[in-house]
Amino acid sequence: MTVRVRISTKDAQEILLSSGEWAAIVMAAEDTALPPELRGLCITVRDTVRQSLVIRMDDPSIAARTEAALVALVGAGLLSVATRDALLALADAPAGGDAPTVRFEKGYPVPRSGLVVLNTGDYRLDELVECAHKDAPNVSYGAFLASVIVEASA
Repeated sequence: MTVRVRISTKDAQEILLSSGEWAAIVMAAEDTALPPELRGLCITVRDTVRQSLVIRMDDPSIAARTEAALVALVGAGLLSVATRDALLALADAPAGGDAPTVRFEKGYPVPRSGLVVLNTGDYRLDELVECAHKDAPNVSYGAFLASVIVEASA
């Protein structure tokens, strides 16, 4: 069983912005023609990301509501499955212990870093993050990790 951790709303917003889906959620929050349930959901997501520091995915009731909200946003066409998975991956990030590994093929661009894998093989995520952080110090660990998980599993 995966241990859930808190999600930094900065990391969540970074994923939403980089996917291009943040604007759709914000605009839907302002669209009075939408069904009230969908508009209310978009308002909640917008305000949570803008005003909170974390999403408490370590609390099972909040995790369940968050997952349901993401499913509803996917169903409404405001969020892609890949973005939903990247957001949920933030909550499943390892909280310690051995770093997970991911297999990359030669020539694969490491997400968000501009680096290219020189040799096919298994790479430790902590080493990839450290290397990418040297080139892009403003990229958050959570957003990088979610990007690696989603892109490497594609």
